[in-house]
Amino acid sequence: MKKNICFPFIGDSFGGSHKSSIIIIKELKRIGFNPIVIIHKRGILEEILRQDNIEYRYYPLNRFVGTSKSKIKNFWNICHNFFFITRILKKNKIDCVHTNDMRMHLSWILPSVFFRKRFIWHQRTILPSSLLVKLLIRIPKKIICISKFVKDSFPKLYHSRIKVIYNPIETIVNRKYEKEDNQFKKKNKIIKIGVFANLQSIKQPSILIQIARKLKTLNKDFQICIFGNDKENLKEELIKNLKKNYITKNVEFFGFKYPIEKWIKIMDIVLATSLADGFGRTIIESMNLKVPVIASNSGGHAEIISHLDNGILVKAQDHNEFVESIMKIIKDKSFKKKLVNEAYKYSQNFLADKITKKVIKEYE
Repeated sequence: MKKNICFPFIGDSFGGSHKSSIIIIKELKRIGFNPIVIIHKRGILEEILRQDNIEYRYYPLNRFVGTSKSKIKNFWNICHNFFFITRILKKNKIDCVHTNDMRMHLSWILPSVFFRKRFIWHQRTILPSSLLVKLLIRIPKKIICISKFVKDSFPKLYHSRIKVIYNPIETIVNRKYEKEDNQFKKKNKIIKIGVFANLQSIKQPSILIQIARKLKTLNKDFQICIFGNDKENLKEELIKNLKKNYITKNVEFFGFKYPIEKWIKIMDIVLATSLADGFGRTIIESMNLKVPVIASNSGGHAEIISHLDNGILVKAQDHNEFVESIMKIIKDKSFKKKLVNEAYKYSQNFLADKITKKVIKEYE
């Protein structure tokens, strides 16, 4: 009999955790499991699920545990959600619940465990220090962390329950990415530098201004292409700084794109500037597409990049090191070739079938 694995999501956002979950969901279905995707709000996730031909079930819910600092409101949300979620569990005959977002962890854990459903808490960011999280994290018997960096944010008391399983990438890269025809094809001499991250302070978008300014002084013909949503309203200030430094033509904002692989493929270099990424899935995607990666030596980056072997690690807040690494890749063709070939080989460890097998062991 097929196991019914429930993946609950809010649905009002989309990021790396959602993409990783979708890849696992596809692979589970391919090998005979029955993944049941639940969304609680209409939004971008629903559009992407439709685009990827993934069935989902809509159960509207507006209150989520952990969205308020008020103990009274959180207690009320726990009580309200408990009976609502138990009906979902019963109606869909769920065997296992696999949550991937803090609001879903906190909202689904009590009803799931009360009705003796296997519960997988998949932690994709540093563990928050709130009292509610500290109380509820004691409950799950199985916790998956996407890196050792994330695991280390947990108290050592819980380490025996934690399994580190890195994020997966798509098993097959669609060949149409090789033939993608857009504005960049007409600018072969321009150095195309891709940044695939939402505009958030933790991602250091301001360092891109410094990098662009430095490259401009070196008389390089380049374009920094920024992909992602403006989650903290930083774009307006960034544009002001671009104008102030006369580099508006060298930095362009493309917003959210899906699928992202076709955009990664046409870059000459990918930068990962985050200060505390739990993993950095676009690094592995870039490796798989043979695009060289330069990343800040922080968060989970150092776990997946071997410096000067399959990528380059630099001091997180040193724009000069980023520029020096960009120039090294541009000038040294043999080094670049070695870098991307080693990176491609390494990326094979993150293919969907290999990662999903590890996840299934946690279900069992």
